[in-house]
Amino acid sequence: MGPLEIIRESRKHAQATQKKQAESFERLGILGDFAHPYLTLSRGFVVDQLKVFGRLFERGLIHRQEKPVYWSCENATALAEGELEYHEHVSRAAYVKFPVVRLSGALREWVEKAGDGLRGGREGDKLREGDNLNGGDKLSEGDLPENDKLNKHDKLCGGNLHEHDKLNEHDELSEGKLSEGNPTEENKSTHQLEPISALVWTSTPWTLASNRAICINENLKYTLVESDEDGMMIVASSCLDAVRQLKPGLRELGVEFAGCDILGSRYVNPLVGGGAGATETVGSPTEMPFLHGSHVTAGTGTGLVHTAPGHGQDDYLVCRRHGIAPYSPVDARGRFTADLPGPLRDMAGLKVLTRGNDRMIDRVRSLGMCFHVDNHYVHSYPYDWRSKKPVVIRATPQWFIDVSQIKARTIDALTGRVKFCPPRGLRRLTSFIANRDEWCISRQRSWGVPIPVLYRRDTGEPLMSSGVIARAAEVIAAEDVDAWFAPEDGAAMARWLPAGFTGDPAQYTKGRDTMDVWFDSGSSWTVVRDYLRREGILDQAVSRGYLADVYLEGSDQHRGWFQSSVLTAVGSWDPEKVEKGGLEKSNILEKSNILEKSNILDKPIILDKPIISDGSPNLESSTTSTNLEKSTSNLQSSTTLTNLEKSTSNSEKSTSTNLEKSTSPYTANKLTSTSPPVSSTKIALPTLPYHNVITHGFTLDEKGDKMSKSLGNTIAPAEILDGNKQRGIPALGVDGLRLWVSQSDYSSDVTVGPTVLGHVAENLKKFRFTFRFMLGNLHGFGGSAHRDPAADPLGGYAGDPLGGYAGDPLGGYTLDPLDRYTLSRLQALEQTASQCYREYNFARVVKETNFFVNNVLSALYFDIKKDCLYTDAVDSPRRLATQAVLAEVLRTLVSVLGPILPMLAQEVWTASPAFLTRGVASPFIAGWHPVPTAYRRPDLEADFTRLLALRDRIRALTDTATRRDRAVRNSLETAAYVTADPEGKLFAFLKKYNSYLADYLLVSRFVLNGQPPAHARYDYRDAHADIAGLGHCSISLVPSDRLKCPRCWKFTREEGTELCGRCQHVVDRRGRMQVEG
Repeated sequence: MGPLEIIRESRKHAQATQKKQAESFERLGILGDFAHPYLTLSRGFVVDQLKVFGRLFERGLIHRQEKPVYWSCENATALAEGELEYHEHVSRAAYVKFPVVRLSGALREWVEKAGDGLRGGREGDKLREGDNLNGGDKLSEGDLPENDKLNKHDKLCGGNLHEHDKLNEHDELSEGKLSEGNPTEENKSTHQLEPISALVWTSTPWTLASNRAICINENLKYTLVESDEDGMMIVASSCLDAVRQLKPGLRELGVEFAGCDILGSRYVNPLVGGGAGATETVGSPTEMPFLHGSHVTAGTGTGLVHTAPGHGQDDYLVCRRHGIAPYSPVDARGRFTADLPGPLRDMAGLKVLTRGNDRMIDRVRSLGMCFHVDNHYVHSYPYDWRSKKPVVIRATPQWFIDVSQIKARTIDALTGRVKFCPPRGLRRLTSFIANRDEWCISRQRSWGVPIPVLYRRDTGEPLMSSGVIARAAEVIAAEDVDAWFAPEDGAAMARWLPAGFTGDPAQYTKGRDTMDVWFDSGSSWTVVRDYLRREGILDQAVSRGYLADVYLEGSDQHRGWFQSSVLTAVGSWDPEKVEKGGLEKSNILEKSNILEKSNILDKPIILDKPIISDGSPNLESSTTSTNLEKSTSNLQSSTTLTNLEKSTSNSEKSTSTNLEKSTSPYTANKLTSTSPPVSSTKIALPTLPYHNVITHGFTLDEKGDKMSKSLGNTIAPAEILDGNKQRGIPALGVDGLRLWVSQSDYSSDVTVGPTVLGHVAENLKKFRFTFRFMLGNLHGFGGSAHRDPAADPLGGYAGDPLGGYAGDPLGGYTLDPLDRYTLSRLQALEQTASQCYREYNFARVVKETNFFVNNVLSALYFDIKKDCLYTDAVDSPRRLATQAVLAEVLRTLVSVLGPILPMLAQEVWTASPAFLTRGVASPFIAGWHPVPTAYRRPDLEADFTRLLALRDRIRALTDTATRRDRAVRNSLETAAYVTADPEGKLFAFLKKYNSYLADYLLVSRFVLNGQPPAHARYDYRDAHADIAGLGHCSISLVPSDRLKCPRCWKFTREEGTELCGRCQHVVDRRGRMQVEG
């Protein structure tokens, strides 16, 4: 399939998938303008993304470089760190010996010292300083590669080579001196040295073909070991025990020296044909250096690190400082290419992670380089998040964003202006950004937004300018992105070139790389910006410093969307170029900076000059420009940026002039292009894409195991919505799924399974029953139409100190203490829920609502108020007050639970009386219902804490009577006699609520300081009950001395009557009303 066919098929698939996702979102009760979604494939989005890219280019943040990148062999494309997953991986790791052929003076002394105890008449190959393995060549100044020369005033102190390990004829090597072509006295020594190897460890043996150096740490201690099979080897002292376990017969030679003593020595790689007298071929230098690397640690391997700059980030950075180019004979599918050195070319076509790796180990063995192979080395290894296959690292030319210039400002903005939920998200996101200097944004795919660059057909040199970027945006805005990928040549290419370009358009072709998908999603803040602009509120957003209130995604997006969004926003911000509304205005239509190649590593020549008639850049005076000569790296920092922005690692700094002039075979001469550097401007506050970042975990099964199709433990959302009887999953519907999510601590991984979902079903059922109870008991209630205008505006009860206030929705109802207590707890719930929603703490909303429903409503208010609701007159002040409280509770719970249970909330709203809905069709249109703060009664809540303590004491006695002794069927058969000190606090407290306590304690009669019957059928006692710090009392639970009323079931009927006094009054009044009616 060609690019255009791939694009069309991909577009069809994306549109079909988007339609299904929209349908799923709507079914899940998610509010959104699904008729007008923003899509990254839309023409307007692509154009906005190109404009963001253009601003990044203008700010000097875009550059092209050949360097190692993560590479998906399955999809044949580069990957960013955000596209990786790390899994346990089994590799074949190898310990490999590289023959050392030239010794520094310091290392020679240590080898001689160790060798004194080994010779014992044993004849060995001569290995003198400056000699190769054959011992026939003498070292002269001209024999040393340029990078190994020292300036004449430098000294070797303990073997510590300065900067680039360069040697000069006047520098001292141990006790002897090198002279131009003449052997030193040391060279004339008759001492014969033992052959010596550098022992390295690698978990990627297939990269040994690309070896270009061995890294040591000059601050570590090293030693020499020896065995009959392997000869003498260099190993870090800290790794000696681990190495000895591989071969117990290994012998220490009793010397220890600093890593810096090794610097200046040289070794060969027999795999690529290196060795004494070998001729150098392309890709296989004869002798290679030892280099200092700060990434070499004492903890693993041997303390000597095989270094392949084409296959490792640390390797590349170290070698770059020494002018050693990356070399990567691996193709896009992860196979060895014919660019392998001659002795290895029979491996061409083999997959490097499988057969190629095995073949390389076999070759290591056949050459006598193998010390040990670990066939089952388990370690964490990067995988492609799409293909789920292991990746490789290979050097290819790619486009990058220079994050080092903007990361300090980005971290400052995140730290001071963005809220994270959970808070640890800030540390995670900023640590990723702080440890990142570059972002590889080019991908080798046809589906995506193209990187707007043209290449010369003859040389492959890139042409990127503000004008080229602007033209690409203009053409795509008119014709869609397909136009970029359509084949064009000759004069047709003129439309992609900026005005004023006088060269031959036929000399150029369009690039085929597309942008990283995280650049796509990371540009989505432009949609919010455009929406705010259309609504006329962009100025407000800029003033507050952010566009969207919330970004919500999984914890993996700290490396993805969260990061790419803020990097593109901060990177494209320029305080000197702002339009109305405070957002940067791009001038990519006006500038025409042309990018060309320089012959100096990482020193691009960036022209701001017109193009001459032949289409070549006008190079007049450019190579002598003072600024260009001083510009040693495209990673330079603005002088006004913070220390972190100025501070790039040593590995990122440019090399010296000597390096740039070096003729060493390792010197890179690759194409490296970049955009103009960031100019020094004042620090300003960029408009951030978000104000809150919410991170959720991932779904695990009930055992806490990761869900996997192979394990058969996955649960699809549809199974939760519709149920699965075979798996024991109840049908929860949309509300059940949302309730499970909301009640979970989403800041960590969340478990789900039949048991968990069963609890959710019970919880949902409880909410439904609670609403049904309230709706049923509001039947016939008219709200304010039933108020008593003569009543206290706040109701009140004997001793209630609370006065009324204007506008009280419950004014005119006679509320008792339990009503007031329930409203106080309701107000606390509403305030807590409101705050929790603002903090995105949905689990606490569910927890607090559960507690209120179960403990305040069901177990207390409903349990007690059923009596008056079912048996009082429909117009009794007590019943009306209870209904008014129920209405307030229902309206509040609809607000509190509506965001979590929208279907149930709408259903309740539709069934609610008209005085509550007031003609509004939906609770989500009506908005949040605040409970008046005057309802909050901390003093009353404290009182009910004590009353409930007394209730618990009496309930314990009732349980004994009903469950153990079967003497009582329910508590209404009993009377409670409580005796307290008449002068104490407890007596005064109980007297205050005396008239309500029979109802609140669910007994038929409550007697304070009365004498219980002497000959009661039973008498359950608690002689020393402590009531919440008010004092002690004695409780006696005895049978009621009255009869059961068949209407209300209370034992309050007098002998000789059919009903209790209350019920008789209700019945008689109803009868009179019917007669009168």
